[in-house]
Amino acid sequence: MPTIPMDTAIPVLPSRDFERTIAFYERCGFALANRYEDYLILRRGGIELHFFAFPELEPAKNIAGCYLRVSDLAPWREAFEAAGLPREGWPRLTDVADTSYGLREFAVLDEDNNLVKCGAPLAP
Repeated sequence: MPTIPMDTAIPVLPSRDFERTIAFYERCGFALANRYEDYLILRRGGIELHFFAFPELEPAKNIAGCYLRVSDLAPWREAFEAAGLPREGWPRLTDVADTSYGLREFAVLDEDNNLVKCGAPLAP
């Protein structure tokens, strides 16, 4: 198990159904780290996503999101592509784009419409 630094920010996102959330993120390369009655922790390498139970969540009204800054974007992109995510609706995978602020990034909307953006620094 990787060591997670103590001085770090970890997103906490809503989940209508933990079983569905686990299945979705496992398809995308994450592994179940811990599960409790009302809290869920998924991990990929040194990155964790935490989820709280929110069965009443209306995905169309969900504005939760997070940014995963990674050193190498390619393996992250490959994992989300391998999950077979569509390009419209939710869940959804966006195209990779180079930004004016020096990052190459893409975004994923999960089945609860949580925004998970992944980005890595552009080569100098």
